[in-house]
Amino acid sequence: MPKAKAKKRYRGSTSPTKTTREQSAQDNTSTPIAVTLERQQGVQTVLARKNRSGSTQALVMAGMVAVGCWGLAFMFIFLTTTQNHVLIGGMIAVMALMWSFSFVMRIRKARGY
Repeated sequence: MPKAKAKKRYRGSTSPTKTTREQSAQDNTSTPIAVTLERQQGVQTVLARKNRSGSTQALVMAGMVAVGCWGLAFMFIFLTTTQNHVLIGGMIAVMALMWSFSFVMRIRKARGY
């Protein structure tokens, strides 16, 4: 039995060159380079908005995990009396450092540095 062919979802062309030509044909004052730059800037702003919207939740999560790890590290080092409390607290402190670094990097990314 032969396999069915995949259906194409988009029948029209979505290439940026065709839309750039159509826009430059409609607007005689702008050059194709200016139209292309405007289109690229529009794409960059859409991508920036898309990246920022999902990063807020990740930023809050990284901050909460970092604070929780620092609290656990403090608790294990200073408030417990088990035999390996310093070793376990040290490992948790290293994990807290990694989460803190991740949190700082996410803040820098969100602010645009």
